[in-house]
Amino acid sequence: MSSSNSETENNNSNILASSKKKDILIVLNAGSQLSIKLDGDNYTTWRIQFSALLTGFDLYGYVDGSTTCPTKTLVAVNTTTPNPAFSHWVRQDQLILHGIVSSVTATVVTHLGTAKTSQQAWDILKTMYAGRSRVRVMALKQRISTFTKGTQSMATFLQGIKAISDELSIIDNPLDNTDLVIHTLNGLSSEYKEISAALRSRETPIEFAELHEKLMDFETLMHRDSPSHQEPTVVTANTTHRSKGQYHAKGPNRNQSVGGQNSDHKVVYQYCEKPGHTAKICYKIKGYPSRNQVRPTANVAAYQPQNLVHNNWIMDIGASHHITQDLQQLTLAQPYPGSDQNLVGDGTGLNISHIGQTSINTSKKQLCLKNVLHVPNIQTNLLSVSKLCKTNQCSVEFFPNYFVVKDLKSSQALLQGPLKQDLYHLPNKPSPALSSPHALVTNLHFPNI
Repeated sequence: MSSSNSETENNNSNILASSKKKDILIVLNAGSQLSIKLDGDNYTTWRIQFSALLTGFDLYGYVDGSTTCPTKTLVAVNTTTPNPAFSHWVRQDQLILHGIVSSVTATVVTHLGTAKTSQQAWDILKTMYAGRSRVRVMALKQRISTFTKGTQSMATFLQGIKAISDELSIIDNPLDNTDLVIHTLNGLSSEYKEISAALRSRETPIEFAELHEKLMDFETLMHRDSPSHQEPTVVTANTTHRSKGQYHAKGPNRNQSVGGQNSDHKVVYQYCEKPGHTAKICYKIKGYPSRNQVRPTANVAAYQPQNLVHNNWIMDIGASHHITQDLQQLTLAQPYPGSDQNLVGDGTGLNISHIGQTSINTSKKQLCLKNVLHVPNIQTNLLSVSKLCKTNQCSVEFFPNYFVVKDLKSSQALLQGPLKQDLYHLPNKPSPALSSPHALVTNLHFPNI
């Protein structure tokens, strides 16, 4: 009997000592520690951030039931004393419950009125909203099965399909490596059928990281061997309008050659012996368009772009849309919805990959560039003067060695750029009186063309 009492006393002493060490309460500050509030549609994201917070403070056992509530009292030698561990557990559990309540919106908190512990509140939210996550799983699996490269660059395509896979992993429905590779290969176009067949016939499975490397290398080889990379052409005049699923370019800059007449590399089609086009747009074969329809023409300066900087923008008085070859100019750009192309002077159709919106900061006001088309294979960035003026209520004055953008209302100069190689460029560096125009802020913009 005495041995039993002694053992009980030792256990109680250990509990008291342990409670003193753990007598620290952790307060969860939902306002500063949790950036996302549960609104009913984002349960998975909310659960991830809250679980990470609880795990970091070693409190996750309170909500999953593994950290059980201690006994309320301690019994030793016929005496009963309050258990401090019980008091600490209750206080900490209520602080967690308060953190949960503070991290949900007002429409959700009404469902937690009956919750007495943090575990009850956790289970209520799981029962209410976990079912909706299954709908999200099905939507993501449907999306990844139909996700195709299209006109996107290989880097953008691989990044997009990996993002879907990562989101499935976050909501506890990860794809295994084989399924991810199959979905990736199924999304490739016919241009990649050779490498796709080779990868499918491998004896050993390929990891996605290795697949990423091989597809990027294959795309690089394709671009290197394509004619456009062997003889690059700088398109400096680009009016864009729809005509049978394509965009056509016309209209010269003031100092540009017209119809490529000053170029040393004319394209002459042998059937009609006319320059500036190929068989697929030859009017002698296809027939001339009606008089009310604009004939597509192009003005191309066919010299090598030795000194042009790709992030430069060239002012183009004949362009109907802003065009960029650098997707970095359009962060978060929306993939272009369609198969339209930008048609240049030699009859080549350049694919339009994305569309977005960017802005140019000046010392006076922000100049907005809307409906900017991302054409990866174009050789430089073109800024439509007409679009710039209409969108921003400004004017552009051209002088022999520079140009000036002025506000229509105040007539103040907003921007000044130099003439380089007979083309008007936005400046690389700010002029003494003007701020840099290259502080670009890009917003997602859905087209209405």
